[in-house]
Amino acid sequence: MPIPVDHLASIDSTNVEAMRRIAGGDRGPRWIIADEQTAGRGRSGRAWASEPGNFYGSLILPVAGRPAVAHHLSLLMGIAVYDAIVSIAGASAVSGLRLKWPNDVLIGQAKLCGLLPESTNHPDGTGLLVVFGIGINLITPPVDLGRPVAALADHGLSVTPDEMAAPLGTWMLHWLSLWRAGEGFDVIRSAWLERAGARGEPMQVNTGLGSTGRTGLGNTGLASQGAGPISGTFDGLDRDGALLLRLETGHVQRFTYGDVTLAAAAE
Repeated sequence: MPIPVDHLASIDSTNVEAMRRIAGGDRGPRWIIADEQTAGRGRSGRAWASEPGNFYGSLILPVAGRPAVAHHLSLLMGIAVYDAIVSIAGASAVSGLRLKWPNDVLIGQAKLCGLLPESTNHPDGTGLLVVFGIGINLITPPVDLGRPVAALADHGLSVTPDEMAAPLGTWMLHWLSLWRAGEGFDVIRSAWLERAGARGEPMQVNTGLGSTGRTGLGNTGLASQGAGPISGTFDGLDRDGALLLRLETGHVQRFTYGDVTLAAAAE
């Protein structure tokens, strides 16, 4: 059955509203979608711009799994968004669509989508209640971000926020069923790598993200804490989803958090 959608004209943040709903007893599944966010949030507390006509949504889902593996969900979200866009685009699939670690969807090297998963323990002890926050530039990319940005409309794909919600929910549920509370993460890892850049792609990682250095679902392992940018080439993901960066020395550095900049995008 379709996931119920609450479509609001304006809200401070769909993720914040979803957490309020959870505190009030909502256990999902439910979409909270807004035409406008007045205080939208991205990863590491960054503001998320709210241009008209884009997708701003948070999906409340009960998810079986332990907090220790919840960081897998950032990668899973990216796969679901990628597949939802491809399913809508059909034969006119968006050229250059790809994933970037840990939770960005790109067209080429331009940011199309931001993802912010947040979770809390399910009150009945069966797992987690997860808020999957998704922002997709459908019509207009934000300005003054200091990085390349993209919108689907500029690549020949016209879709409304409500039209986007249904396939997003379908693909989220599909990949969660394969994830199997973390036991099936190898499937998620392989699917993510198939949709990401090739090994050997030049990139930089900056781990100077403040005092915690955590992603939305709490990746707590540390790698070169406070260092960066560190240059190297993409060497895949480890068995727990951490980024592997091959340095000029040949050493492979493992990162569980950090901002990744693709080399060509930094030029």
